[in-house]
Amino acid sequence: AEAPHTVAHGLGKVPAWVIIKDRDGGSYPHWNVWHPGYQPDQTYLNYQLFLQLTNGSNNQGWTRADTGMTTNLFALPVYQYTENGKSYIAYIFNSVEGYSKFGSYNGNAGTDGPMVYTGFRPAWVIIKRADSTSSWWMQDTKRSTSNVADEYLIADGAQAESTYTAIDFVSNGFKVRNTSSSFNSGNLVYAAFAEASFKYSNAR
Repeated sequence: AEAPHTVAHGLGKVPAWVIIKDRDGGSYPHWNVWHPGYQPDQTYLNYQLFLQLTNGSNNQGWTRADTGMTTNLFALPVYQYTENGKSYIAYIFNSVEGYSKFGSYNGNAGTDGPMVYTGFRPAWVIIKRADSTSSWWMQDTKRSTSNVADEYLIADGAQAESTYTAIDFVSNGFKVRNTSSSFNSGNLVYAAFAEASFKYSNAR
């Protein structure tokens, strides 16, 4: 695997979700997504997804995340340091207790799907099947105000909001309520955010 090429991030923790994009529209215009939740190659941890595509994960485009993702640094995609004069944007996340969670789970293809623990009630979640083709599934509590949540958007397409019975938002995570392969088959990764940090929120 390609040796790690790194940039400082200042989070103080090892990144749990990285998104990098070439702002200049070069020859490699992908929204590259790296996450530790699905890494079949445990030696190099270099599997990636593309936020604008339905493709399953591949290990062709990221430098060695095993040594490149640290408490101070994040590793770059292979093609996003070889084009001189390009401008990039990066979003680097890690889990914050009571506010954000980045993880993975296995689907069971049943209507009584997995319960995914986040430690808070999510206000927004994005889910992607990592081992096969599927859309990036997004739901939130502003549009779906009661369970089962059904209003959804996808990150990899331009279509308008649609409805499909999908998940319950519960006090400590989300519960899968449908058999769709987009969020209940194979190996899935997710990012979830609370509306406000439960750990630091005030009563009213």
